[in-house]
Amino acid sequence: MYSISKDMEKMANLITILLLLFTITSAKVMTECELANTLENAGFSKDKLKDWVCLAKAVSSLNTTAVGGPKSAGSYEYGIFQINDRYWCDKNQKGKGCTVKCSDLILEDDIDYSVACARIIYNINGFSEWFGWIRDCKGKELPPLNC
Repeated sequence: MYSISKDMEKMANLITILLLLFTITSAKVMTECELANTLENAGFSKDKLKDWVCLAKAVSSLNTTAVGGPKSAGSYEYGIFQINDRYWCDKNQKGKGCTVKCSDLILEDDIDYSVACARIIYNINGFSEWFGWIRDCKGKELPPLNC
């Protein structure tokens, strides 16, 4: 009986390690230049790229698969720009302000949905929609992007 529980403990440890490795390897952290180039290619204004990069660093540490929450109202935030499901994405179907499913905002190698949704949010509310931008970027001398 002792050896069975010992084997089960080893198996549980192995499964835990594998799950941790999967979680670590499934996260995609972009570089500042990767994000800036993606945004520029999507037609974002060059003079705002430093703000977008600062925002993404502030809210997600440039992690495309970041999920934050729950917030005080029970909402969650998704992706590199931490887009809130209370107003902008729906958990079960394409919907809300960005007409997008929240899971589409946390794709590892494709931030097109996040970029499109962030553009919609910015066009409505500017950067002030993101507390991380207000806290870490607004009114500050942002470092140059050396890309």
